Amino acid sequence: MKKRRKLKIGDTLIFLKRSEEKESIKAKVINLEYFNGLEEVVNNYEMDRIITKDYNKESYIELMKRFYSDEEIDNYGIVVISFDINLN
Repeated sequence: MKKRRKLKIGDTLIFLKRSEEKESIKAKVINLEYFNGLEEVVNNYEMDRIITKDYNKESYIELMKRFYSDEEIDNYGIVVISFDINLN
């Protein structure tokens, strides 16, 4: 999570498909927002902007806690990254 704090608007990221790491997609960072916790994130966004309509706030928070510990969130906060994936 610490490395996400180093991102800047305009940076280009490459996401690799984990199963093979042969497929990738480029995304340009167009906005960064910083929050103290997951609850703050879900209270500032509609769920379909964060994930899918199939998740409610509580299920999304539980999902994210599988990837990020309370300690990591307390130490680094949350960075919400908006992307433009229509790069040529």
